[in-house]
Amino acid sequence: MGIVAIYARVSQKDNTMAVTSGSLKNQILLAEKYIKQDNELNNMEQRIFMDDGYSGSDMDRPAVRRMLAGIFIGNVQAVVIKDFSRLSRNHIDISRLLEFIFPKYHTVIISVAEEYDSRKRQIHQEDALRNIFNEYYCRDISRKTGKSLLEKRKSGKYISARPPYGYRKNGDSLEVDQQEAEIVRLIYRLSASGKGSPQIAEILNQQGMKKRKKRWQYPDIWRILHDPVYLGNAVYNRSRNEFRDRFVTVYTPRNAWGIVPQNHPPLIEKKQYELCQKLHPATAGYGKKKGKRHVFHGITKCGICGKALCRHRSKNNLLVCSGGGKHAEITISMSCLWKICMEIFAFDPEKSGEKSRRIFLENFISQIVVDNAEIRIMSKVLLENRGAT
Repeated sequence: MGIVAIYARVSQKDNTMAVTSGSLKNQILLAEKYIKQDNELNNMEQRIFMDDGYSGSDMDRPAVRRMLAGIFIGNVQAVVIKDFSRLSRNHIDISRLLEFIFPKYHTVIISVAEEYDSRKRQIHQEDALRNIFNEYYCRDISRKTGKSLLEKRKSGKYISARPPYGYRKNGDSLEVDQQEAEIVRLIYRLSASGKGSPQIAEILNQQGMKKRKKRWQYPDIWRILHDPVYLGNAVYNRSRNEFRDRFVTVYTPRNAWGIVPQNHPPLIEKKQYELCQKLHPATAGYGKKKGKRHVFHGITKCGICGKALCRHRSKNNLLVCSGGGKHAEITISMSCLWKICMEIFAFDPEKSGEKSRRIFLENFISQIVVDNAEIRIMSKVLLENRGAT
């Protein structure tokens, strides 16, 4: 019989407009009514997938991932939605689904409000234009929201969710966290004595000084040593969102940062900060990536030191611990990882192109941890009847 999936979504903006989850109920009722009137779908088992409070600008949503998992393993044969904007406001994501994913897995897609049924007709020009307008709406809202937030930051208000280390939030302002502030001052003293970021991170870890329950890494130290926020300055425009087939974060050069001086209590003196910049200057190439990233980039890491796995210099198929040293023996081939994914998720990379493999990883895998004893794969979805989590 198979499964017909009903997918519904509302965003946080919908909730603030007092539409609330009732909109989800309306979407589901509309889909159920359509299914009852369809002889083929009415004989299938119904499953409801809901994303409450999620933007449609990307596919990083729990319910849509579970639904795609059902499609990939062959459990879901049909999907019914109110309209395409519920599924995604990114016209490239919609195109991938309608022209690539759904046909490949023989999945019927029905948009009730737009009178689209993949069993009866193909995508028309007006459908593509509608999806582009849905994306434009999302980008326009993002642009207006960004301008409003920028004005608040220019006035010195701290509106980010997490405060910088050494501070805590009090409304829209920062106040000193005395315990963390002492560690920040210690970091600057160690830096002034000539110690580098890796050495300082090792000292703090040996003394049991954790960074909010996590071990210190040398990039954490580097960022603290080069952040003017510890002079009492509010800093904005460190990054911006740009739309490149989906919203991505683009980091701006330091000389383009905005500064609001004397905005909150400083943790260090200006001469300490300037001395640190002389001893450990920020290089122009810091943070830049070279070469093409491997397909498992960002989700594979060493189970011993926690650092990312990178591609071997001479063996393109081999991933090794980027920490080197005693952890250099932590290696695994990408072909081995694909075999594991094939066994767990019934996904055959040999029969799929590069685009299909990337879509699979984006929708299924959150992290892969490799050490000498085992390989642990954390999935973004729960696969029913397969026992994989």
